[in-house]
Amino acid sequence: MRSLNSIWPNPCWILTLGLMLFSLSLFAAQVNAIDEFDILRNDVRAKLIGEVLLEAQDGGLMVRTTDGNIWMLQPDEIKARKTTGAKFKGMTPDAAAKQLTPKLPKSTTPYRMMKAKNYAIIYNTTPTFANWVKSLYLRLNVGFKNYWKNQGVKLVESDVPLCVVIFKSKKEFDNYAIATLGSVQGSALAYYNIKSNQVVMYDLTGTAQYSGRGRVTSSQQINAIFQRPEAEPMIATIIHEAVHQIAFNSGLQKRFAPCPFWLNEGMAMYFEVPDLKSKRGWNAIGQVNNMRLRQLKTMLRGDQSNFFDAIIRGDQKFREPEQILNSYAEAWALTYFLMKRKQKELNAYLHELNSNQLLSEPSEEQRIEIFERHFGKVATVKAECFQFLLN
Repeated sequence: MRSLNSIWPNPCWILTLGLMLFSLSLFAAQVNAIDEFDILRNDVRAKLIGEVLLEAQDGGLMVRTTDGNIWMLQPDEIKARKTTGAKFKGMTPDAAAKQLTPKLPKSTTPYRMMKAKNYAIIYNTTPTFANWVKSLYLRLNVGFKNYWKNQGVKLVESDVPLCVVIFKSKKEFDNYAIATLGSVQGSALAYYNIKSNQVVMYDLTGTAQYSGRGRVTSSQQINAIFQRPEAEPMIATIIHEAVHQIAFNSGLQKRFAPCPFWLNEGMAMYFEVPDLKSKRGWNAIGQVNNMRLRQLKTMLRGDQSNFFDAIIRGDQKFREPEQILNSYAEAWALTYFLMKRKQKELNAYLHELNSNQLLSEPSEEQRIEIFERHFGKVATVKAECFQFLLN
């Protein structure tokens, strides 16, 4: 999750930490077929339809349902299981929206839905803003896949609907975050939930900070807002969270595979950079992220001995509030350098990460060994990155 004033850990990271405690061991291979489950959780019965991703010796299951949700089921929650033999097929965007809407916070403004390709945009703000988000995400989706195609990586279309929830107010946004994540960070604008596979945001253009007099009602007003320098963090956040969703649904990354946090966030920052010369505020991929570069230069005035080492070795630095800005600057710098100068090696690195067991946790030594096997010694990468970015 990212705020307008500073960058904070994404809720997908926070959620992952909790789900890593799920008691799976000696997993079976993934089976791409539909099963039906009757479960009982917190005295509430539910029926799930989806594919088993992992199965533990004690009967615990990791299940991806046809709406894209991932469920961690303990053995005593599973009351019945029926194997159908049918191939997994995600539900339609219409069906996903119909299922999700009753679970959203009650609002005086009715929720509506617009769709395009695999996207289901559920919103209670203005159609103008919802349509702007939809158009932006469609362009991002095409640009993202074309980028990786040009790098020799063939991506696929999502086999589940890509749900995007847009609230008209921060209060509703906060209520939903608390209900689904357990907490909310005060100044956050949007987040990607790695478990539910949803991008969630609220419409900041309706605040006096941007509109000056209430909600915008035309595309011209939206475009004018997004050409202001103060709108850059909002645009970056909206793009950033969508990149996570696309990456995890196109075959580039696997949800809950052991991908380092620096790479997850670094790739999102690579694509997020706003372009105020564009009417929509974003139109280019891979530009220098000047905010991160400025932070990087500030860091380099101090102790450089642990630069890159800590974020490659583990994710702990991203959990320390006083280190968050530095951690994100390092993640951007490292990812930017690798994508510009070592793209083939990065492709192979991503492939290996996706091949590892879901929910596995490589040791610090293993993380460094995998990194150096693809890119060379950390110290050498550091020197090459500094040379590339600062000269």
